[in-house]
Amino acid sequence: ESLGKEQYHKFIREVLDSRSKSIHAPITKNKVSLFSTRKSKASPKAKQLADLCNNVAIFGCLYIANQKRDGDPEIFLRHENQLHPPSLSDHGTLKACKKSNLVNCLDISKKDSMEREFDCKLFDGSALVHIIKPTTVATFEEYGKEAFLAFTQRELAKVKRVNHPM
Repeated sequence: ESLGKEQYHKFIREVLDSRSKSIHAPITKNKVSLFSTRKSKASPKAKQLADLCNNVAIFGCLYIANQKRDGDPEIFLRHENQLHPPSLSDHGTLKACKKSNLVNCLDISKKDSMEREFDCKLFDGSALVHIIKPTTVATFEEYGKEAFLAFTQRELAKVKRVNHPM
């Protein structure tokens, strides 16, 4: 309030009394918050506790709904109940690390043990197109038959079951 009154009196002096400024001269803008607004930043532990409480509530509701519908608890517990898994993200923000740290998790000496039978394999078609390099094919049809289908059939021979979207 005092700043506004001071600017008003200054305007009267300069524009009306001494006429040193034009009435069309721009008035400077004040960057003053009108109300005392305090943004309370919750600590990371408070956010984590709130997330855990939320997860318990969601899990409880989903588990009760599963029981009411005579669902199998083993199947229920296989699925994620969160939008962003806490192992990969921090409140929806992907956890960052150096790529070189991930290499330490791989044991190159056990390469042949990686070729084993899986219960489930997921393929991203657009990623496969970039992974599978066309060698001697000239058309999309040839690529589909000789490269894409050959790769997927070779990979699907190593799984127990195949599901397809409807």
